[in-house]
Amino acid sequence: MIGVFRQDVAAIVRAVELLVLSTRRSNTAPAPPAEAATKIWESEMAYGYNPPGIWGPNGRAFSQGVIAGEGVTLYITGQVAWDAESKVVGPGDCAAQMHKAIENTQVILEAAGGTLDDIVSMTIYFLARDDLPAIQEVRGQYFKTPTAPASILIQVPGLVIPELLVEIVPIALIPHKRFKRPKT
Repeated sequence: MIGVFRQDVAAIVRAVELLVLSTRRSNTAPAPPAEAATKIWESEMAYGYNPPGIWGPNGRAFSQGVIAGEGVTLYITGQVAWDAESKVVGPGDCAAQMHKAIENTQVILEAAGGTLDDIVSMTIYFLARDDLPAIQEVRGQYFKTPTAPASILIQVPGLVIPELLVEIVPIALIPHKRFKRPKT
């Protein structure tokens, strides 16, 4: 049994190596297979899709899968509703806090030549289940379903300070032609 497992793992590793090599040779990201997924958006950097046969976004701003292309990956520290003086914006108001967290993210992206459309994945931590509609509404104001990043929502018992209700952790892929090294 272990021998069969090792053979399966070796075959998967080889397939991934071949995919990486073919991607490097062509200098572009492979398109999602047409038979495996229905492509719903395509930007210069990524393909977002929602395959048939599983649950869909139903108007919520996310894609089931995002395949990223060539560019500079920007990992953004968790963003909360702090202003430039580290004061909480919108205490007790999850929508206001979500807006501020996205606005903070936008500032970080712009400093590197990016935009919100360059976000390929976003993890959202939140405290109260009752805040989900507000979180989804605000997210929908910045990201439209066809171009929305892959996303996960995680309910947590608390964030860094009690006044914070939501935190977002985005990952973006900025095209080489737009990327600029941020000033510190």
